[in-house]
Amino acid sequence: MIVTGRVGDPDLNPQKCIRPSVIVMAYPWAPMHGGKPIKLMASAIRQSVVIDSRIKCLNYLNFTLAKIQALAFKADDAFMLDTEGFVAEATGANVFIIKNNVLYSPLLTN
Repeated sequence: MIVTGRVGDPDLNPQKCIRPSVIVMAYPWAPMHGGKPIKLMASAIRQSVVIDSRIKCLNYLNFTLAKIQALAFKADDAFMLDTEGFVAEATGANVFIIKNNVLYSPLLTN
């Protein structure tokens, strides 16, 4: 689902957003890499989102650069670190850990 600021001329002024547009795309999505294990690497490209990490935005430049780096190193994908050195996410997926049958995910509060 994508929520836009408004329909019309490009403008970053939120006061011009009288009513946002919502775009919903629904289509089958096969498991990445056929559901098989993949080779990951830690990217040198940092995930540099300076807004709340729970907000998904459409700025994919760092993710694209990290994916290019992973492919150059013969990896399937890369996980990215935040500006403090903690694991943030993969180039096209969130990161979750299962340890001792417990699922760990990012906290909802900072």
